[in-house]
This record gives sequence, C-alpha cells and structure tokens, in this order.
Amino acid sequence: MNGVYIVAKWPHWWQTPELEEVEQLVGGLEFFKRSRRRIAYGASMGGCGVLLSAGVVKCDQALAVAPQVSVSKAIVPFENRWDEDVAAIRFTRENAALHVSNDVIYNVVYDPLDALDTLQVEQLPMLDNIHLYKFPFAGHLILEFLLQAGILGATVESLLLECPDPKALRNRARENRRKSAYYYEVLGRVAARRGHKRLVVSATRKWFELAPDSRHAFSGLCKLLAAEGLEDEIVAAAGRFVANAADPAPGYRVLRDRAYRGKDIDKALIAARSSAECASATPDDKRWLAMLLNRVGRIDDARSWAEQALKEAPADPKIQQIARELALEL
Repeated sequence: MNGVYIVAKWPHWWQTPELEEVEQLVGGLEFFKRSRRRIAYGASMGGCGVLLSAGVVKCDQALAVAPQVSVSKAIVPFENRWDEDVAAIRFTRENAALHVSNDVIYNVVYDPLDALDTLQVEQLPMLDNIHLYKFPFAGHLILEFLLQAGILGATVESLLLECPDPKALRNRARENRRKSAYYYEVLGRVAARRGHKRLVVSATRKWFELAPDSRHAFSGLCKLLAAEGLEDEIVAAAGRFVANAADPAPGYRVLRDRAYRGKDIDKALIAARSSAECASATPDDKRWLAMLLNRVGRIDDARSWAEQALKEAPADPKIQQIARELALEL
C-alpha cells in the first residue's frame, strides 16, 4: 500500500500557509491519482486535517479518529484542552465543518462519554456521507485503547470498509477492552464524574495492574488507597512500581515516606538513598537523604548530600534548615 505521511512540526491544527501547497503536492502525485481508492486517515489534530483536506485532494474515503472540527474560540468556545498552543495560531480555515465534501465518505470515530470530543463531533453537518462510530470508554486516545486491546488492526480494517457494522465494532471493543490499561484509566475518570467511589478504586487498581510502570496510575492509586487508609497496599504498589518503572523515583519516595512515618529509619534511609541516586532526583530527595544520614550520625555523608541540595535549591527553607544543622555555609 502506498502512502503519504504529513507530520506537523508543532500543534497548529493545519492553520498554516503551507497547507494549500501540501494539498496540491499530494493531489498531484501520479501514484495517488492512479490509485483505485484514496483514503485520508488521522487522529485528534490529524483528524482535523482529514476533515479539512480529504475533499480537496479528492479522496474517496476519510477516517477521522477523535477529531477536532475546530480549536478556534469563535467556533468552539467550550474547547480548552490546548489553549496555550491555540493562542499562537493565526487561523486560515478555522472551521473544518465547512470543508467536508459530498464526494468523500467520512467515518468518524469517537467516545460518546468524552464530553469535549462529543461536542466537537456535534459541530459536523448532518450529511448522509458522514458516519459516526461510537466507542464508549475508549477515551480521546482511541487508537491506544484499540492497540492495548489487541484489536487495532482489525478495527481499522473494518472502518476502511465503506459501511462497517457499528454494533459489531462496539461488541468487539467491549469483548476485548479489559486488556487495555487505558480503558481502566478512562473508566475511573467517568466513575469519578458520576460519584461512583468504589468503581474509581477498582478501575484504578486494574489500570495499575496492567500498567505498573505508569506514574499516573501509581500516583492515582496511592491517593485513593491513602484515603482508605490502606497503607500496606500502598507499600506493595510502590514496590511494584519500583520494579517496573523506567524512573522509579516516585516509588522510592513513597517507600521512604511510609517507612519514616512508621519510624523505620533503616528502611527510610535505603529508600531515600535510592530516590536521591535516581537520574530524576530533586533537591528535596537529596535533602531527605541528608536529614536521615544526619539522624544516624553519618555526618560527612550527610554534609555531602546537603551541599548538593543547597547548590541546586539555595532558597529552599527546608534545605537551608538541614544546611544549618550541618553547619554548612549558606
């Protein structure tokens, strides 16, 4: 299969003077003009590009996954996910709904439980050639959900048919979604909005079970477990995170804090040293280690770590305090 891949250098939602030139270039490619089927495909900002350009380059079909119809406040005042990026944009085609073509079959995929994505899709005109496919609990990152569920290839293949069966697509997603960590992340968010506290906890547990290297899953689970007073489970989760994460520092911090609260200075010291030696160590990690080393009488080692912390964050009052305790010059 031949393809042309268009990559944005920054988040501009295709509001650039080069877009027209790119469209002419793609539409003029010989292999593209000779192709039996021409398909445009994109997700999120790429989905916006699909809506803007599929008709211009004379595609037969378009697949837009969780697309933005616009990010202009004049068109979608509710959209606030990328305000900082959008502030730098000078709009040229601010409403993709005005650029959909009657000659293209559009398959639009989104999660109806994602409020902003749903509002975006609702900006599209009600045309017979625009087909909507709903994947509940797939979130904004639908492709990641499908990949983790092991059905990305099969689903995209089905969506590239002109009229795939929406019910069959949803059933396949439902049957496989429990393989996806992202599904449980989204489920937890939806449950939180609806006030289902038990479901939030169980979904976050499953999210971390499937993605034990995820910092967001780990921190979210720790907060929920702390609210329930489940300290042993927090320590177990921290141990699992440390064993799996590329950056284990957050897990070591949790182990350090729990051991210190439990007055187990030896365990706290081991975890503090581990966090301080991580590549992502903060000045506060080094302060903690200096404080604990001072507590057990290892003054020279404590001074060394306190000096590092003071050098990196000289205005931090807690670091200044340990520096004074160790008679360091501020």
